[in-house]
Amino acid sequence: MERVVVWILCCGLANPAITRGAGKHQSAGPSPAEIRARAFIEGVAAIGFAEFRRRSGSEPLPRELRAAILAGLPAQGVLVPTRAERTKLAALDQVFDAYNRLGAIDVRVVDVGSALVAVHERSVLLITRRALSLVSPRELQAIGAHELAHEYFWKEFDTALHENAYERLQELELMCDGLAVITLKSLGIDRSHLINAAVRLTRYNTRTAARSETSRQVSLERRVAFIKQVDTVLDARR
Repeated sequence: MERVVVWILCCGLANPAITRGAGKHQSAGPSPAEIRARAFIEGVAAIGFAEFRRRSGSEPLPRELRAAILAGLPAQGVLVPTRAERTKLAALDQVFDAYNRLGAIDVRVVDVGSALVAVHERSVLLITRRALSLVSPRELQAIGAHELAHEYFWKEFDTALHENAYERLQELELMCDGLAVITLKSLGIDRSHLINAAVRLTRYNTRTAARSETSRQVSLERRVAFIKQVDTVLDARR
């Protein structure tokens, strides 16, 4: 399970840690990353999410490859969901379907103390039991919408991580938030669920010191403001 723990601690985006260092240096106005992310989302809103998905050319991984990725995960630490957990996890199907990934994403509940959610290799959604216990079904859908958006920027994330391009990582994170808002609105789900989930998981991980501070992350305050801005932009286009 150690490999999985390391991966989701490094890349799990449903863990928007608040960073003291980043917070001190952020200006009152929007950062360049926020400006670029908003411009991107406005472009997606202009053409429609369905057209964006078509242009992205992102197809699900072949079944054989997904099976190999799943088999390569360590068995230690993988949990069998309870009946109540299975009921909550079933809410994700609506989001998977919106991304054209229903049946193409496996879900694994894992035994990690942190409250984290992350997509692994474009084919497995890893959820810690603690995270699952903290969020409502709607909040879980919001997290899932954010995580599935990562697939559209998979190579960009990988490049930015290896180059320690923190501003680019923040920009990509906000772009995923924006796509999540677009997806949630298409499903009739209020963006407040994304905000609530971010606040809930962040505060838990900060309180328990489950996450080390990192300047890769966008501060919670910035994320909430960006999500609200995207929501306003989308409402104005109606």
